[in-house]
Amino acid sequence: MPELALILSVVFLAGIVQSTTGFGFGLVLVSLLSLTLPVKTAVVFNVVPALTINVILGWRLRSHLRWDHLKFAAVAAVVCTPLGVLLVSYLNEKVMNGILALILLMTLLQAMLGNKVTQRPWHHIWLGTPMGAFAGLLSGSYGVGGPPLVAYVRSRQYDRFQYVVSVQVLLALSAVFRVISLLWQQTLTTEQWAINGLAAAVAIPAIFIGMKLLKHLPTRWLNRVVLTMLAVILVNVILKMMD
Repeated sequence: MPELALILSVVFLAGIVQSTTGFGFGLVLVSLLSLTLPVKTAVVFNVVPALTINVILGWRLRSHLRWDHLKFAAVAAVVCTPLGVLLVSYLNEKVMNGILALILLMTLLQAMLGNKVTQRPWHHIWLGTPMGAFAGLLSGSYGVGGPPLVAYVRSRQYDRFQYVVSVQVLLALSAVFRVISLLWQQTLTTEQWAINGLAAAVAIPAIFIGMKLLKHLPTRWLNRVVLTMLAVILVNVILKMMD
C-alpha cells in the first residue's frame, strides 16, 4: 500500500506538469519513482495514464491542431515505438539510469537554449522524421518521448495551445503503439495493468487542474518550477549511478 500510494501521488503531480507544460508526465514519473524503485519497474507505471492524459488533452485542444506539420514526425514515432519496447528488455539498471540522466540533461539544456533555437521554423522533413524516430524509441523504452517532440514542435513557433495539442497528439500515437506492443509481448503482469488503471483514474483530475493553470498562470513560472525539480532529480540519479 505505501508503494501504491507513492505511485498514485507521483502520477497526480506528473499529470499536472503534463497539462501545464505540454509534456513531462513520463519524465517526472519515471525520474521520481526511480529514486526509490528500479527504473525498469518505474517505467511500467506510465503506460495507461500517459495515454489517458494525451488523449484527453489532445481532444480538448483539438481545434488548435495543425496536422500538416506533424505527419512526418508522427509516422517515424509510430514505427520506432515498438522497437523501443523491445529494446528495454536488453538494458541493465545502470545503463537505464545513465540514459535517464542523459534525457534529463537534454531536457534542461533544451529549456535553457529554447529562446535561441526557436528564431525560425525548421523544415519538418529534415527535423520531424529523426526527432519522431528518437521520440518513438524513448517512448517505447521509457515512456519519455517528450523532449525530442518538444524540440521539434517548439521550432514551429506555435502559440501555447497549438504547442500543447501538437505534443499530445504525437505522444498519444506513440502511447497507443506502446500499449499494443506491451500487450503483444505480455510484458506487464496483471497487477501492473491494474495499477496502471488506478493511475489513469488519478490522472484525470490532474488534467483539469493543469488545464486551469495553463490558461491562467504564466508559462515561464511553471517551467522554472518543473526544471528546478528535474535538476534536483538529475543530481540524485547521478549519485545513484555512482553507488
